[in-house]
Amino acid sequence: MSETEAASDIERFCAEQYYVFDSRAWLERAAEDGARVATVAEYLSETSWYGHEEALASVAAAIRAGAGGPAQVGDLSLGRLSARTRYWVAQRKEK
Repeated sequence: MSETEAASDIERFCAEQYYVFDSRAWLERAAEDGARVATVAEYLSETSWYGHEEALASVAAAIRAGAGGPAQVGDLSLGRLSARTRYWVAQRKEK
């Protein structure tokens, strides 16, 4: 999967989780891309709009504890992630 595809995929995942948050889904997703998922969970836990702050912080901590090494997140843009996740959340609200 290219970086662009991975970014789009995580954005859509975050938008879905906005509505039906499930910590287990985040941990399962971390099996594929732990560093990226931990970074995204940590970032979203610190936003004022996403919600699920405590659960996301716990998910990020659990993933990082299991990783045991430095985070490699590629070219992840948190600004883009935020904007695109908000876009996907808004798209779902319109339906």
